[in-house]
Amino acid sequence: MIKKNVLLLCLLACSITQAAAFGKKYYVQLGACYLQKCVADKVAKAQAQGWPITIHRASNTTNLYQVISALAHDETDVDIYLTELQKHKKLAEIAGLEGDLLGYRIQLGYYENVAEAYQIKDLAEQVLTGEKITFLMHRKVKKNEASKILVGPYSSEKSARAQRKKIRATDDFPHAFLIIKE
Repeated sequence: MIKKNVLLLCLLACSITQAAAFGKKYYVQLGACYLQKCVADKVAKAQAQGWPITIHRASNTTNLYQVISALAHDETDVDIYLTELQKHKKLAEIAGLEGDLLGYRIQLGYYENVAEAYQIKDLAEQVLTGEKITFLMHRKVKKNEASKILVGPYSSEKSARAQRKKIRATDDFPHAFLIIKE
């Protein structure tokens, strides 16, 4: 009876494992490129080896918040403001200049977290209390698009790992790695 229960548990565990693997496809990623020339070069090298190539486009959009002085100032004023900001440890690490035709603006960085950007803006305005300077936040959208060059798909992890080993043995793709897509 105990052997029968152990056998049933083993069969159940195997079924769950197979069910979890159902629908998964395994690939070997050769690299990711932002430029089409890079994509074409990697694809040509992979096709020369006879590997089945798939290209997946991936995009990532990030909001960045720039903290910068509202108005452009002349060199003398900017020197005074920077000297005051340098007295504060956190602001000393991030304060910089951005020049344009109107003069100089004090740049306090780009932040993904809007709350952090507001904290820096408020801190700079506190440090420069009494000065005729205010800071603005500009929202900038940063979009990254990449093409991932993949070899596959393979139905099992074992076959994908075997192919990855062959791919890494070439001079062109020593850092290829395994990915799983569902």
